[in-house]
Amino acid sequence: MRRPRAMTAMALLGAAAASFARAQFPLPLPATPAAPADPATQFANQCGTCHALASGEERQGPDLHGVFGRHAGTVPGFTYSP
Repeated sequence: MRRPRAMTAMALLGAAAASFARAQFPLPLPATPAAPADPATQFANQCGTCHALASGEERQGPDLHGVFGRHAGTVPGFTYSP
């Protein structure tokens, strides 16, 4: 069974349009992933503003010395959100 000429012409026109679009608007290359920062830099940028690692050094938040094994929200002198 032969295809009608209109369908063949539409298929050719569609293929030509797709080819033109790829040539005019190429897909962007994937972004190069950033190098991961070292842990000390990450702590300084994200946590170190409010928290200290040394015992007794208080900032906006409590120090993180002895945080493992301690119940959350139990350091005296700090108010915690419910």
